[in-house]
Amino acid sequence: MRQRETALAWWTPRRTMRWCAAGVVLFACGDFGVEAESLDPFPPPPVYQVWWDQLEDCVGLRGEFREIRWYVGDAVTLDGADVFGVWAAPRTIVLERFYLRSESAVKHEMLHHLTNGTMPHSNPAFTRCATTSESNVTTP
Repeated sequence: MRQRETALAWWTPRRTMRWCAAGVVLFACGDFGVEAESLDPFPPPPVYQVWWDQLEDCVGLRGEFREIRWYVGDAVTLDGADVFGVWAAPRTIVLERFYLRSESAVKHEMLHHLTNGTMPHSNPAFTRCATTSESNVTTP
C-alpha cells in the first residue's frame, strides 16, 4: 500500500484552495486538505459524458466536460472525514474508488464543477439533478 498522499501535492502552485466535498453523511465546504492512500489519474468512462449531458440539461447550464481532471483514490478523506468525492477548483474531481460507478456521487461532484463551486448544497438542484434512484453505490 502506498503512503497517504495529500491532494495538494499534485495540485497547482496555488496551495490554498476552496475544497468542497460531499461527505457520506454530512456535507462540508471550506479550505481543507484532502488525503488518500493513493491518488491516481484516470480517464472518465463514457457514461460520465452521458451523466454530464443529463446534468447540463437538468440545471440549464453549460460547461466543458473535457477540462475536468479525474483522480481516483482509496480511503479519501476531507479534514479527517471519509468522503465519496471532492471537487477542487478550477477543474479537479477526486472520487473514492468504491463510488466510481455511483451516478449520484459523480453527478454531485460534476455539479460543483459546472457551477464553479458557487451553488450551495441547500440548492434544490443537488436533489433534483444529482440524486438518482440507485442504491447509492454500485461496485466496480
